[in-house]
Amino acid sequence: MYYSERNEGSAPRECEDIDSRLWGGIVSAISRRVDSGEFGCSFPLNDCHDDPTAVIGTNSDTMGMAVLAEIPALTHTVDGKDSVGWPLYHHHVPPISAILDLVEFCYKHVAHIEHTTYHKFFGHEHLFFDADAGQEELREETNRMFRRNSSVYEMDYYGDIERIGTSMITTTVKETVFNTGDSALDTLLENAREKYLDRSPKVRVESLHALWDALERMKTIEDKNKKRGVELLISKVTCTTELMKVIDDELSDLTDIGNNFRIRHHEVGKIDVNVHDVDYLFHRAFATVAHLLKLKARGHT
Repeated sequence: MYYSERNEGSAPRECEDIDSRLWGGIVSAISRRVDSGEFGCSFPLNDCHDDPTAVIGTNSDTMGMAVLAEIPALTHTVDGKDSVGWPLYHHHVPPISAILDLVEFCYKHVAHIEHTTYHKFFGHEHLFFDADAGQEELREETNRMFRRNSSVYEMDYYGDIERIGTSMITTTVKETVFNTGDSALDTLLENAREKYLDRSPKVRVESLHALWDALERMKTIEDKNKKRGVELLISKVTCTTELMKVIDDELSDLTDIGNNFRIRHHEVGKIDVNVHDVDYLFHRAFATVAHLLKLKARGHT
């Protein structure tokens, strides 16, 4: 951890984009490992005439072909004619999904060079690998770059990159487990939670659809008539008239949002949801739903 983080704290993780600075850091992390031979475990360079099985480095050509075959979006055009994708080109920032796919690809194939033996006659090293250590090192460096650049992404222990969400709701969304007694409602809420944490902007917008569907179903768990169901639900989770009105007004506002934006309905004239507004809308609805269901589960009357 750097001085600024120890003394000033970490910056909020709110950056959805991967800019040229962060992309450059990712290119550096991968290119260094190509040059040092850390991908030689999966893409071995066997160029020892005495021992054809010995690995002396990374075969960058075979690795590049595998990368572009699995992540074609990395390929781009320079000056309208030349296709470029490998070796990595730090001046051109690929789509976010392609960058994150690339990091996950590298995690699967990297390995720490545990030790070497020197082949004096040809003047090269024979490499021996520790995959677990190499993956841990790449994960730590990747997450450090994400953190230092206020990125909303993070790589987990298995090498999967998740969107951790903005700081104000990350913990609540990741740790909340619903057990309402209504399996359909639980499924909708879990679907909304998983979609919100997804790294794809399109999927995060879809999280609102599931969350508003859950909101509408929640209104009927006490009574099939929504109006009566809301009254019963609110009456069971609070004891003050003032808070009852606040919650009732909030539920009414959320219903209007779901109806006026392209969340529950998709007719012409509905307002499109911008991906940058998902955090606000999701937080507002999720906080209300979670609070009501949490209090209900505790038996508040």
